[in-house]
Parts: sequence; C-alpha cells; structure tokens
Amino acid sequence: MILTPDILYDREEIDFCYPTVRQWQSDVERVGLLPLIGFAGTRGKSTVLRLVESVLQSLRFQIATWTDLGVQIDGRHQRAELAGWGRAMGRLAEGSIDICLQELDWAAVNVAGLPEQMYPVTVHTGLTNEISSNSTRTLIGLDGTYKLAAATNLGGILVANADDYLSTEILAESSATLILVSQSLESPFIRQHLDDGGSGAWVENGYIWIGAKSGAQRFGHVREYPITFSGEADFNVKNLLLALGMLHAIGVDLPSIQRSFRRFRAAWDILPASMNMYEYHDARAVIDQLAPAWILKDVLKVLNPGAERRQITVVGDLGWIEADEVYEVGRALGRYRGAIVVHGDQEEERINNFKRGLASNPYPPLLSSLPTERRAINRAFKALRPNDVLIILTTRESAAAHRAVQRHIATLS
Repeated sequence: MILTPDILYDREEIDFCYPTVRQWQSDVERVGLLPLIGFAGTRGKSTVLRLVESVLQSLRFQIATWTDLGVQIDGRHQRAELAGWGRAMGRLAEGSIDICLQELDWAAVNVAGLPEQMYPVTVHTGLTNEISSNSTRTLIGLDGTYKLAAATNLGGILVANADDYLSTEILAESSATLILVSQSLESPFIRQHLDDGGSGAWVENGYIWIGAKSGAQRFGHVREYPITFSGEADFNVKNLLLALGMLHAIGVDLPSIQRSFRRFRAAWDILPASMNMYEYHDARAVIDQLAPAWILKDVLKVLNPGAERRQITVVGDLGWIEADEVYEVGRALGRYRGAIVVHGDQEEERINNFKRGLASNPYPPLLSSLPTERRAINRAFKALRPNDVLIILTTRESAAAHRAVQRHIATLS
C-alpha cells in the first residue's frame, strides 16, 4: 500500500513535517508498512545513521540498527547478522522495537536488490565528487540509486543531497516527498526545489536553516556542532543536514535535535576510523580510513589546515583502494611535510605508484616501511613532537590502532 500522511501540506507555503514521530509511526503502520529507515550513499551513511540514532535514543525510542559493525537491538550486539536482523524486524512488527535503521551498501543492494516500496523513509547521502561520472564506483552507485528510489514508498519521504547532481536528478523523479539539503542556498537544485514549494535544510552565511522557503527556521550556526570541526568539515556539515532534514520530516522537534547534535562525537565504538581524534598536549592523533584521494583530501584539509603542522602518516594496505587511485593518494599525502610509515606486505606495483605520487611534490615527506601496524604506530609516536599531527589510515578493522594510541597516550601522560 501507499503511505499517505494525514497532515496539512500546502506545497506553496507549509513545511513538510509530521507533528510527532508517533504520528509518523501510526501512519506508516496504518498502511501495512514498518517504521524502517534506509541509509544509502557512497560516503557518510554511517555518520548520518548514528546522528539519527543519537536523537531518537535521547527521546527514549527503542532502536535497532544494521551497520557495517553488525546488528544491534536496543544497544545489544547480535552475533549473526541475518538472524539478528530477522529478530529486529520481528520485534519491530510486534511493537517492542520502535524504529529500525538500516545501512544499505551499494554492492549488496545491486546484487540482492531491495523490495519495492518497502521503506517509508530513505536517505541518500550522494555518490561522488569525482570529476568523472563514468567511474566504476559512480556507475555502481547510480544503479543502486535507481533501486533505492524504487524501494521508497510512493507516499513516503526521500531525503537527498542536492549538491550531488547525479543522484538528485534520479531521485527527483520519485513520487515520494523529496527533502533536499545543500551547503549553499545558491545550489541550483535546492533553489528550484524551494521555489517549487519543497522543503529542505541548507546553510546560509554560516547558519543552518530548515523548512520551506516561507517560514524556514534557523537551526544555529554550523560551528555549534562538534562533528563539523567548526564548520571546516564540509562532508560532516552535509551529513548533519541530511540527519536534520530526515528527523524534522518525521516529527522530531528541533530543540531535541539541537541538544543531541551538540553532544554528538564520532566515537570509535560507533564510527570507527571516522576522524576519531585523540589530543595529547599540543599534538593530535587521528584514526581514519585509507580512502581514495577525493575523500582523503577533504579529511587532510580538516585535520591539518594549510599544512601548517608537521604530519606523520601511518598507511595501511594499499590494496584497500583501487589500483588506479594509489598514485593520487601518494600525491595528496606528499603535500604535507613530515614522514610516512607504510606497513604490511605491499604489492610492488602499488607501492611504486604510491612513491611516484609522493615524489611528484616539491618536498615530499620521508618514507619508511615496517612489517606491522603496531610497529608503525610505535615508530610514529617516537617521532611525534609538540604541535605535530599523527594520522593513522587503517584498513578493515581499527580496534588495534585505537588500543595502540590509547596505550601510548596513557604512557606519555
């Protein structure tokens, strides 16, 4: 069945939002759907999901999540993902869980597909800011975007990143109510959307606004929310806007959202390798994930603005990224003075391309190699001086890196 919300909604004047979350739940269940929210996109979906989760939990909703960390039901980790998610959906149907939040990976979406019109709400964080729209990653994301649009109930809500033109053009064709977010009111998609009577969230002169063009509400300055790194982390400003737009649409009051967002941190137990930061005196140690250069450049700009600090970078398995991306990763890291320590058994061609990328800079950092991550981190801490920044780029799991950093900081304190 198609979800048709029983709310006053004049597309020319009135902001689209449910009066309360309970009203949204009631409307969803009335048409035979479940309060299930899907999060998809090439980058940022875990962060958006965790922001949403933090707000709903602060309001005492019972939540189940399925992320790349596995399935959790009301905060309890489930051993087997498929069985755990089955239990979560069963409890959602019986009412002992209020809302389920599901992270949707493009590879799984494209292989297994998604049931049509199953999701009353979906969030699409965007595809890519790469120059080429024909890259393998982008094409996989485009296929997934069509599937996500079809999986969103025709009377449901679809929240999307208006600054990602490729996905927005597809999602705008959906019959679901579209909520667009943008980091600038000058974005053509958000301007047209608001002019047509749509709702969204955007940034204007550093302030966040939410609602329709007429009567939009100010949500505060981007610098108020720690996850934005004083507004410097554009990608997290986008993530915050997406979470805000979705929560507002399903009926969460803005003061509750503000309180949770102001407290939210990218803790490693919920967002591992997502700019997890440790401070030691004047030095900074950060754990993130090895990624293509178009992602890595944004992270480096936030962690070491203007390359003012000496930087020590620990780099994991270069096989984690595509072979044709290795040179650009080396080139990006080579712009920062200091040292780089790679570890593990690196494929010869990849490490050579990485070195060529480093050498393309006028003053590349020193490069060394060690067999294990632990030894690489030990070497990095021995070289760490006041005002330095240490960046550990992990692959796969990051728990060992966190333990190593915590151990060193405890020893040095």
